[in-house]
Amino acid sequence: MNAKPQTPIRTPATVSDLYPSKWLHGDDLPSAGVTVTIAGVDFEYLRNPKTGWALCAIARFTSNGKPTKKSLILNKTQARAIAELAESETFADWRGLKIHLTPETAANGRLTVNIGASE
Repeated sequence: MNAKPQTPIRTPATVSDLYPSKWLHGDDLPSAGVTVTIAGVDFEYLRNPKTGWALCAIARFTSNGKPTKKSLILNKTQARAIAELAESETFADWRGLKIHLTPETAANGRLTVNIGASE
């Protein structure tokens, strides 16, 4: 039988706190952005309500040598930006590449993650 859990130490203040996303979004980033290192790229079938199931590239990162909590589902623009910075379209070549992630408003008015060169 399961015992009743004790009251959480930290009570969630928002829905996002209670149900956090495992994916990185633009609103997760500070306005100045963050520099991360690509740890690798994984592939996963994800469901888009508009288009159905699709194979997606998911970038995993490290920051200060430690894995980040969230990964980024790469759209075509983001994948091409990394390929240009890495000077390679081969996903394996991206490992170890330092990039700078910043929040940016997309053409559709929604916040997205912009990928640029690290400083």
